[in-house]
This record gives sequence, C-alpha cells and structure tokens, in this order.
Amino acid sequence: MADLTPMMRQYLEIKEQNKDSILFFRLGDFYEMFNEDAKLAARELDLVLTTRDRGKSAEEQTPMCGIPYHSSDGYIARLIAKGYKVAICEQTEDPALAKGLVKRDIIRVVTPGTVIDSACLDDRRGNFLCGIFVDGQNAGAAFCDMTTGHTHVTAFSGDDRLEHLYNELSRFSPAEAVLSAGAYDNGELVEYLRDKLSCAFERGENHFELKACEKAIRAQFGEEAFASLPRNNPAASLALGALLSYLHETQKTDLSYIKDLEYYEQGRFMELDLSARRNLELTESLRDFCRLQMLSTLQRDPKNLDLKTDLMVEFTVGGMLAVLQRWPELSDTIEIKDLLKEDVAVLAMGIYLAMSQKDMLNYWNRIFVHNAQDSTAPGMPVAATHAAPSTISSSNGPAGFPGYTA
Repeated sequence: MADLTPMMRQYLEIKEQNKDSILFFRLGDFYEMFNEDAKLAARELDLVLTTRDRGKSAEEQTPMCGIPYHSSDGYIARLIAKGYKVAICEQTEDPALAKGLVKRDIIRVVTPGTVIDSACLDDRRGNFLCGIFVDGQNAGAAFCDMTTGHTHVTAFSGDDRLEHLYNELSRFSPAEAVLSAGAYDNGELVEYLRDKLSCAFERGENHFELKACEKAIRAQFGEEAFASLPRNNPAASLALGALLSYLHETQKTDLSYIKDLEYYEQGRFMELDLSARRNLELTESLRDFCRLQMLSTLQRDPKNLDLKTDLMVEFTVGGMLAVLQRWPELSDTIEIKDLLKEDVAVLAMGIYLAMSQKDMLNYWNRIFVHNAQDSTAPGMPVAATHAAPSTISSSNGPAGFPGYTA
C-alpha cells in the first residue's frame, strides 16, 4: 500500500466493501475499472485492457479499462444480463472545490433483481427480486418488482412446503434471490433457481433476523400491512424483511414508492408448476419462432383478438397470470366481466397457441359455448355474457387469432 497513490488507496478501500460487484469508479468523464474487475469487464464488454504503469514490469502493472459515464447504461445492461452486480462509485463533491482527493462513495449497486433502467429490462415482463426463507418446518417467499413497487409475500408449512415454493418461484420467475442459510444449503432449491429459472442468487443470512425484519416491514408498509402477515408462520415476515434489508443495502435511496403489499395464502389461487406454465407458453415460447409466442403475438397487435364476442382488448402479463391464479374466485360471478375481459382474452390466446387446432375447437365448444348457454356453469364467467354460436368448427372458429387456418 506504501507505493499506491491516494486515488488507488481510495479505490481499494471502496472495492474492499464491494467484493462481489464490478466497481465502476468515476474518474472525470469515465467509469474506470482496475485489477480483476478490469480483466473481467474487458472480457465481457469487449473493452481494451490497458495500464498506466508503462515503465513497470508486467507483474507490477495495474490493468485498467474504462467507459464513458454518459453511455454506461448499455454496458451495465450487458453485465446485468450476464448475472453480474455493478457498484456505481460517484464523485460526491465538486472536483473544482475539492481540497486534495475528491470524495467518492457508492451511490447504488445495480443487481439483476434491482435494476430499473429501461436499457436493462425486458418491457414484456416484470423484473422481480425475491427473498426466500426455508427451515425444517416452514418456507416463505417475497417478490418485489422494482419498476412498479408491487410486492407479494406468501408462506407455507408442512412436508410439501418446497413444492409450493417452487410453484411460486415459477410464477414470478425472479431475476435474483436473497437466500436464508437454510435455503442456500438446499442443493435442490439452488439448482432449481440456477438451472430452471436462470435466477442469480446469493447467501444473505445476515438479512434474516426476525426482529429486524419485522421493524423493516412496519417502517416500509405500515402497521396494518404488517398485521396481515401470519403470526403462526414467521417465514413470511423473514422473507419480506430480508428482501427489504437487501434493497436498502444496495439502493441507498428513497424507497417510499414501494408501498403496495399483497399477502396471500396457500390454496387461495390455482397453482401451476414450471412445466405447466411452459407447456401453456404463458410467458415464453417452447419454439424459437417469435410469431408463435403468445406474448410476442399480442404485443405486435394487442387488439388482434376476435373471440366472436367483440373482445377487442388490451392485455397485460399480470392479467393473464391472474385469471389462472384466481380461477376459484372467478367461477362464482359474471358481474366482473369488464374487469376481467382482458384476462380471458389473453388466456384464450394462450390456450390456443398451446393446443392443436382440433383440441382448441373442442375446448372452445366445451367452455365458451357451454358457458354462453348456461351462466351458472363453472369456467370462464365472461363468456356467459356474450352471444355465441351453437357450435364452433374450423369454418367459424377463432379466425381473429393470428395464424389460424380453416
């Protein structure tokens, strides 16, 4: 350290506190990276690796590379897409007014689950950060979409708790997860996150302290929201509190917009495992052709839906999933048709793309036509409010669906 410049001492001190992140260190109009971070960034971002120590031997030289700060979003997006974390170190005082070395500090740590920059996001889906708690009796999971502030939390107990946990993870498909010690030590869970969901994860047991978690929940969401969490299963509070702790640690900014909390219990919604979701092609296609992917098709023309019932609607991914999750509640009423017509349209589209033409026609007759004739029949309640032909065949079927051929 004796041979280091004051600036490099400052860099190494900040890097020591952010060992798991690539440190973007602000120098003038550039973010610079040094040492192993420079080698890694040069490889992943196709940057030129250089050094200022031209007169020294190769062993004594400090490798470095840099990017213009004003174009950093694209570079950060590429690193986040590869699962890396990026710590942004900015100058915290005006260099023109600084006496000696300019003060610098981390203003934010960008991670796969906390990114909010549009360049780093897929606008077709939410980007969720997840907190997961698992022990010998309980399991809990909390999910927060940083772009909207919407937060969801649930908990399970019993021998099948992990099965339910996997289903919820499949539902939200988080980009990043903070794991309790019990969750991190569960090899099957870790493998599921890594291999099935391509989810970045890290061990964060220091975030899972019950009293601190409960305090964080009260401060973020208020007493009423905290009271909605189960007292007999602390897994929900632990998962949610750990998620909040991680957010405050990495974002270092005001998070007051995260105020919408939903706690839901096991059995309230229909559960779909990962295989069912993928086979239905709800959020991604099993095929490589974009025209056959439900969401891609809908996004190109959201109004290209003709269910022979004038269901010309916009759609949302959340709505599509919600109609599946809330099926037991929807089957009892048809008064909410205006609220749910988007969900039904998108769900029908998903079923269409997942089935053969023959299966789709059979489904159409069984559900839509049957419900149109009998408003008390279980199934999709919206169909009961629309006129429908007595039967549907390839000649009068869902011609409005893209790709349909008689």
